[in-house]
Amino acid sequence: MNLRNGTLGAYLRELRDAGYVTDTSREVTILGPGLQRIGLSSPRTAPPSTDDLVALYAPKLKAGERRLLDVLVRAYPESVEKQQLSEQADVNIRNGTLGAYLRALKRFGLVETQQREASASATLFLQKTK
Repeated sequence: MNLRNGTLGAYLRELRDAGYVTDTSREVTILGPGLQRIGLSSPRTAPPSTDDLVALYAPKLKAGERRLLDVLVRAYPESVEKQQLSEQADVNIRNGTLGAYLRALKRFGLVETQQREASASATLFLQKTK
């Protein structure tokens, strides 16, 4: 994949031009201003916790999306049937709301969906449990 062309390249140029990152053909490095922009003061030596990651996305989510994510995070690593998920999160499954909310969460990379079930993404669980 060429990081210099296309949408990804355009996004990286914007981040680089704003002073948030440096990039080479092999890696992207976040700089101090980029860390500050996302609410961190220094690079972490350990991956962020699940709670930290959920809190990072929370302001971007609708209330129903957040409830769905909370149910899926509690159930992880198990999947939850969509009917059960809609009941536990109090989200209507019949009018398309559940599907719309799951698509939004999937765009953020927070959930994985199958035909009849959904699960929290493994990317929310980067820290090793003790």
